[in-house]
Amino acid sequence: MTTALTAVLLLTSCGSGSGNGQADNGRTSPRTSPSVTATPTPSSPVPTSQSPSGAGASDAPATPPEIMPVYQSDYGLVGTPACTGVPWDDAGCGKDLTAAGEVADAMTRHMQKHFPGGEYADAKKAAGQVARAVNMLRKAGCYGMTPNPPKTSPDKLRELCPTLSTVASLSWLSLEGSLDVF
Repeated sequence: MTTALTAVLLLTSCGSGSGNGQADNGRTSPRTSPSVTATPTPSSPVPTSQSPSGAGASDAPATPPEIMPVYQSDYGLVGTPACTGVPWDDAGCGKDLTAAGEVADAMTRHMQKHFPGGEYADAKKAAGQVARAVNMLRKAGCYGMTPNPPKTSPDKLRELCPTLSTVASLSWLSLEGSLDVF
């Protein structure tokens, strides 16, 4: 499964940035979409699971696959965060990655609160990996993610930032895969 997931990411990200804000299939990239704005604070209530009879919500908390789209919407994340082919200082990419990190943090908190045992262990691990990768990007000063970036050579960042963003994207795909929410 991991090999297939990696292949899918590589195939979908290779050549996806034509430089004009359009994906190769003509769609506007979420990173350049005017509908994606600064990261909002989540305001939606956490949904609860529906009873099998459809009679209404139960007291059970939303499962991670149910809550993930809510957090993605709340934090303005559209699709998989991927920064392939963009400059290391592209602020739009930084917003996408920041949103992914915030969704991963929210997912982690939700899972720890409502599913503290071994249930969703793979999802908890994957969400933690997304958060760590995004934090590494922020600390390195990639994609305009920090107001006061460290004094790192732009040449080093040109090499480092795409690699770290690939790690973040792969971690995100791992999170999606662990929840079967493709």
